[in-house]
Amino acid sequence: MMYPTKEMLRSSLPTDLVNLLGMPVLLISIWSARNGRLVGLLLWPGVLLYLLYHDIVFLFARTFGVLFLLHLVSAAINFYAMASLVLSMDGIAVQQRLAGRVAEKVGSGVLVGLGVLFFAWAITVMVTALVTRTPIDVSELAVRSTDALLSPSWIIGGLLLWRREALGYVVGLACCFRPACCSSV
Repeated sequence: MMYPTKEMLRSSLPTDLVNLLGMPVLLISIWSARNGRLVGLLLWPGVLLYLLYHDIVFLFARTFGVLFLLHLVSAAINFYAMASLVLSMDGIAVQQRLAGRVAEKVGSGVLVGLGVLFFAWAITVMVTALVTRTPIDVSELAVRSTDALLSPSWIIGGLLLWRREALGYVVGLACCFRPACCSSV
């Protein structure tokens, strides 16, 4: 059964529907990158991170079985593709092309701020449950565990962008484009 409990159905079905939108966005970013658009190349790892996030949530929420193995394979592929893509980009060229054309401080502030908030929220929920000995729904624990695991990457990406380092432009740019420069990037 795809959703073994009502709680999993309630929390997972909306996520699954949103994930269906992730595939067209992934295909559009790949198509855009293949057509020489920097915006597509920079959004591509972000879409892969989005898909990786949801795979990790499902890994934490599912018992071992076929769906667990499918999400494990998908997570490994998404992580490998994302890391390979980011590491293969010429960060210095991206930095030179975008420095001063994007809102580095605003984008980095958003990344760091959201990273800190999601990390703090995840830790607070888990520590509160431990202290009060209140059980957490499996799907909620899976989401909070994934937040605690991945939100530090937002913080690091934001700090790199704040310092205007080349890798910061590569990993942190999805949320800090100014609308005026998107069409020419």
